[in-house]
Amino acid sequence: LRTMKIINPTTKSREVKWADVFRVIKDSWRIKFAMLKPFPGRFPFASSISHCQIEPNDPLRFFVVDKEGGLQEKTGGLKYAIPLRKFFGARTIINPIIIEHGDEIIKSLEGCMSEENKHKRRVKRYENIIVNYWTFFGRKTRKFSLYRAILIQHEIDHADGISIEDRFRHSI
Repeated sequence: LRTMKIINPTTKSREVKWADVFRVIKDSWRIKFAMLKPFPGRFPFASSISHCQIEPNDPLRFFVVDKEGGLQEKTGGLKYAIPLRKFFGARTIINPIIIEHGDEIIKSLEGCMSEENKHKRRVKRYENIIVNYWTFFGRKTRKFSLYRAILIQHEIDHADGISIEDRFRHSI
């Protein structure tokens, strides 16, 4: 099999093989199907779900994020989580790297299904970020703002082994 030159710069991992790509496709489909149904527990609907790496030098860090954001306006301006409406309403983001961020920092109230205590925490995040990443259709560079920027930063933290508790205790 031929290999591709998608290197994960944070782990200095091996080159990507086609078997890795097929694994990402299969696992991201499983995640998308999981996002179509409510989850048991405190956070019934996920706006994004990250994938745990199978091996330490795994060249593909990825997560699935709801294109619609996972939040909906409620009467009076309050927001609540909504389920993924359609299977293709989710995007797989592979090997994201924040290449630029704005100066503005916001406090985000975040929860995570990976945390044992499942408490929401106020976490400092950049309001705007520019991210290089791969999709199944090629390399992309895109600006994300507010809620979407928070989701991307949260999932990148997962891949880097940083929890909400860690981010809560330490500033950006």
